[in-house]
Amino acid sequence: MTEPYCGVAPSPIDWLSRWNWDPVLIATLAVLASLH
Repeated sequence: MTEPYCGVAPSPIDWLSRWNWDPVLIATLAVLASLH
């Protein structure tokens, strides 16, 4: 069972700093978006 999230939401800067900038992931997402 998952616990509800009770903390403060991360700011966009925190979110971007945590993002995984993996080139393979970015390329896959770009291909999937273009096919959609």
